[in-house]
Amino acid sequence: MRALFFCAALLFCVPANAATVFSEDVGNPSAAPTPVGTYAQWQNNGTLTFTGNSSVFNSAPTSTGYTGASGLGYVSIKTTPTLHTFLDISSINTSAYDGTFTLTFGAYKSTTAADMTDLTLAYSSDGTTYTPIAIPAQPTGAGTDAWRLLTFSNITLPTVSNLHLRWTNNANAFMSYAVDDIALNGTLVPEPSSFIAFLVGGLGCLGQFLIRRRKAA
Repeated sequence: MRALFFCAALLFCVPANAATVFSEDVGNPSAAPTPVGTYAQWQNNGTLTFTGNSSVFNSAPTSTGYTGASGLGYVSIKTTPTLHTFLDISSINTSAYDGTFTLTFGAYKSTTAADMTDLTLAYSSDGTTYTPIAIPAQPTGAGTDAWRLLTFSNITLPTVSNLHLRWTNNANAFMSYAVDDIALNGTLVPEPSSFIAFLVGGLGCLGQFLIRRRKAA
């Protein structure tokens, strides 16, 4: 009976590793606005792909007020001179993960009246069809035109080699949003070879247990 319990427990003890898929602090751009598509000081420059009609700054308001705020560079997503300004990060490889993730990022709104519901977040596995991730309404009123850290826990994302994450400013009047310190974390799925080695090791322990039990009898 103990052997059966051991085998059952073994099946549920496959090692899983929490890991950072990527983190991006936007680096240290010049004070002048730089289009995201031509900016070359991304933390993940050459690894991830950054597109959109938003710009990178390091002038006020740089990120502050939350744990891990990096200051310096941030992405400004304004409604002027272009409506529906966006930032798209692609080439995110999630294929080795179990599909459940935690996404965090610093977010800033320029007015106290905005609740951030017109800043939309979405993901895509093909860069064409995007699925929204709802951003909860944020506090309004005095002192709320500031940075805050938004956390999305246990969200389901496609496990693909080229995941897109997109932030879009959908305000129909002037509104400035900004994002910084973007991080995506997930759980790595063990490779088959690792699982087999784990299983063989566990069965070896089971065999020793049975031999000792027989000798004891």
